[in-house]
Amino acid sequence: TIRADKIAAATRACESSTAPFAKAPRISTLKQRLDQPLPGNLSGYDEVVLAIGHLAGRDAEAALAALAPALGSTPVRLALPVFTHERDFNTLRNAVKHLLRAGFTRWEAADLATLRLLRQLQVTDVTADWTLYAFNSSALAQLAELGVTRIVASPENNADNLDFLSSVSVSQSNNPTIEQPNNRSIEQSNNRSIEQSNN
Repeated sequence: TIRADKIAAATRACESSTAPFAKAPRISTLKQRLDQPLPGNLSGYDEVVLAIGHLAGRDAEAALAALAPALGSTPVRLALPVFTHERDFNTLRNAVKHLLRAGFTRWEAADLATLRLLRQLQVTDVTADWTLYAFNSSALAQLAELGVTRIVASPENNADNLDFLSSVSVSQSNNPTIEQPNNRSIEQSNNRSIEQSNN
């Protein structure tokens, strides 16, 4: 079949690779906007991802401080907006710098512009939201090369493709791996992983 031929061709293309994807324990992640109240009990979550939108750095820091008691010791990742108009990008850059100085080191990029911004600011713990599509091993390798440590798979992706991607290698020493569907659970390899978005 055509599908089998495509899978065989992709597998042959990856045979020279050195770093296979591997399954790892699932983690549970909650993602929501910064202005939304948190659920009463976060004990079932390994990480909370808070979308900061276009808040100024001080406003975002104040909102995060207000959520601190509810967050407790749950690790927090700050998600950047999917779209920022060019005229507003410096404001976003200043907000990120402010929050970095305030000690927030875990970030999620939604597009190449915010991924570039985080790289310029030397952020090392960066995840990619599903809007940075990764449907094949080449896309995964490129995102890994750009410093991404975890990837949320697109809701348009499917379990078969995620399984296939987790079974191949790419010629990259720090590869993202694939998370299976089921509410952003994660598989990790070399500190890289992919999450399946159900949103």
